[in-house]
Amino acid sequence: MIPDFTNPAACDWWFGKRQYLLDMGVDGFKTDGGEFVYDDNARFFDGRTGAQMKNGYAMVYTRAYTDFIRDDRMLFSRAGYTGAQTTPMHWAGDQQSTWEELRHVVTAGLNAGLSGLPFWGFDLAGFAGKMPSAELYLRSFCLACFAPVMQWHSEPASGQFSELLAASEEEINDRSPWNMAKVTGMPEILDICRRFTQERERLLPYILKEASVSADTGRPLMAALVIDWPEDKEACAVDDEYMFGSQLLVAPVLEEGVVGRQVYLPKGNWNDYWTGEQTAGPCCLYKECRAGELLVWRLN
Repeated sequence: MIPDFTNPAACDWWFGKRQYLLDMGVDGFKTDGGEFVYDDNARFFDGRTGAQMKNGYAMVYTRAYTDFIRDDRMLFSRAGYTGAQTTPMHWAGDQQSTWEELRHVVTAGLNAGLSGLPFWGFDLAGFAGKMPSAELYLRSFCLACFAPVMQWHSEPASGQFSELLAASEEEINDRSPWNMAKVTGMPEILDICRRFTQERERLLPYILKEASVSADTGRPLMAALVIDWPEDKEACAVDDEYMFGSQLLVAPVLEEGVVGRQVYLPKGNWNDYWTGEQTAGPCCLYKECRAGELLVWRLN
């Protein structure tokens, strides 16, 4: 059972029951689930069939919410279709806590930006499955600090991926820093996460300024290097770095057990975000980066 948001009367009824949330000051909604049309023979108010709405319903769903909340509130969705850039924000959905999924998260974010989605995020260190290692958690946490949306989000231990967990009624499938510090026996996780959370707060004026540019121009807040250096063949081939806004280049470590990586810096004058060290691009260099650190450069 899903609401038929192509029916104006259904929209009036549905959102009439949610108006009180706006009246009490709610900033927005998260359309998490409810995008699925299972019956190909279903008939919607506007005449489309279930088969025609397999993809289209996600857009009808988020468009209805966007029209309801108007421009001064936010919608956060895991699904969309053609035109999804008009109903931001989005996130990557229910990935598992694995290194492979972390790598795919970056690919998904770059592809989202290249597809016109300006604001995008992911569930840091994964949403489900076995708990992440401390190394995976910290790599993901640091990455999320320099992503359009920073959040942790995890399903209950009894959720859809519960068969992946150890058999225990006491299992708490919680990706919060304090629970991760507890289950890994590494209290230093809290200090690292606190430091990067504070860094995120310091970044907010920059993020808000760049988000305004994204809203005005369509340039994604998480942008593949090809967007800014389309004539640079090296930049066009890079698929594991990105520009966070117009000034910050982020090069995350996405492999287990490594302490650094090769980084490509396109043409420009670059300052190491943390040390201020200057480097002139284009160039390729190796930089060490332990778990709990992130490679970031500022373009001058």
